[in-house]
Amino acid sequence: MSSIKRVTHRILFIFIMILSAGCSFEREKAAALEISEKYLSMFKEQRFTDTKAMLAKNFFDETPKDMYLDFLNKVTGKLGALGSWEIADWNIEKKRGLNTFNGYRIYFIFKVQYEKFPGTIKITLIRHFDEEEYKVAGVFFTSDGLLE
Repeated sequence: MSSIKRVTHRILFIFIMILSAGCSFEREKAAALEISEKYLSMFKEQRFTDTKAMLAKNFFDETPKDMYLDFLNKVTGKLGALGSWEIADWNIEKKRGLNTFNGYRIYFIFKVQYEKFPGTIKITLIRHFDEEEYKVAGVFFTSDGLLE
């Protein structure tokens, strides 16, 4: 085979790999977005206890269990009920290593509107390669209403 054909085949192979990786990321994004939407819907309905089933095992490494529900109640107390949301940004990472997290980590930043104030909610989700479903690893709320 000539060197030009080999180079062409390599370029074609690389192009196909990039396309298939993009499709994989889109599937992962869709799966994680479904969990995020479910979390936001439960938050909107103020079913805070139900959201605990969606949380990753390590979620409470950073947030004490007894503070989680109390915090969600305080957020809605200050900002009012969650109304609408839309994706403002998102990112996906695929990690593989010997001593690190092995799986996908995705975050979504939602622009949200509460009854009293606008704000953002950043939801970080993880899925280990050996797991079927994404879990919420972190939720970060921002709004000027929280400062009042």
